[in-house]
Amino acid sequence: LGDDLRGHHEPTAFREVFDSPLYELNFGLAEENEIHHYILSTPEGVTNTVLSWSSTARLSTDEKEKVREEIADIIKKGDQLVWEDEKNGLLRFPFDSLAVILRRKQIK
Repeated sequence: LGDDLRGHHEPTAFREVFDSPLYELNFGLAEENEIHHYILSTPEGVTNTVLSWSSTARLSTDEKEKVREEIADIIKKGDQLVWEDEKNGLLRFPFDSLAVILRRKQIK
């Protein structure tokens, strides 16, 4: 489920700041770490989460509806789904959080 939806949530625009002369003057290389975990959610909760991502939220109504249908298809197929409590509709939604550490250079 996570890999199928990852394309809807790739927050990378922030990396542009690393190329600025002011950043290079004041900071060293950024250190990035991905934290892999999952959240417990219902299919409706997964849909709402994906639709709230900034890369999805800015889509047109028609495009959002396509995303909603894509999520429904993924859940219907059931491939790679891990149910925590299928009877009550609770599944594990794989989630990756990006942690970026910026270290300020020593000022002399």
